[in-house]
Amino acid sequence: MPISPNFTSLYTQTHEVDFLECAPSGKLKTAAIGQILQKVANTHSILGGISFEDLQQNNLAWVLNKMKVEIDRLPQWQDIIEIHTWIQSLEGSRSIRNFEIFLNGEKIMGISTLWVIINTVKRRPDVMSIPHDHFDIFNSKKALKGDFSKIPTDLAFDKVRENTVLYSDLDMVNHVNNTKYVEWILDTVPFEKIMKHEFSTIEMIFKREMVYGMPYEVNLASEQTHCDTYTISSEGITHFICQLTWDV
Repeated sequence: MPISPNFTSLYTQTHEVDFLECAPSGKLKTAAIGQILQKVANTHSILGGISFEDLQQNNLAWVLNKMKVEIDRLPQWQDIIEIHTWIQSLEGSRSIRNFEIFLNGEKIMGISTLWVIINTVKRRPDVMSIPHDHFDIFNSKKALKGDFSKIPTDLAFDKVRENTVLYSDLDMVNHVNNTKYVEWILDTVPFEKIMKHEFSTIEMIFKREMVYGMPYEVNLASEQTHCDTYTISSEGITHFICQLTWDV
């Protein structure tokens, strides 16, 4: 698609928090954060001519590799939030896209995401093959107070859930959408705990894609103070790692 005359490298979009995006507390669900960010990034990429449709002409697609969310507070039902996004780096097959979420002019969340381009036929990393020089790259403009962490995996994990990838878990790339991993994990948290406490930081690493019919296990290591580390594995292979830091 052609580059829109409304395209800007720094993009802002407003969003009203919907009833279906809220938890019983009335606040925005954690998994819904990722859904909103994907919509905003998709709109920005459409305006800039590097959308999913544009990439698919060369059998390419963006897939999420890492994501870190720093939360000061969550918006509630009917709040109007403002999402800012920009590209911090774009080179070869990798790109860092950042987001900031504001409520009434106050920043309430900072998010950084690392994306990788894959060839959807070969199912392996590829390089950006469509023009993108019109995107300004903001190397020094970060959204996080910190950086991506090295999530420990040499912990004692216990299986807390097992299931199989279902049709409803899949997206247009024909693999499990990144928001589903978060839903799978949060569904294992005791209801009393998740209703009483909130997260200050969520960090995720997507190591391998998951596809329809694949069996999986959700595993938890909870010996850290105010911090839970999860993995999602299939037949002994780790596909996803997540660390939740609780604001208690």
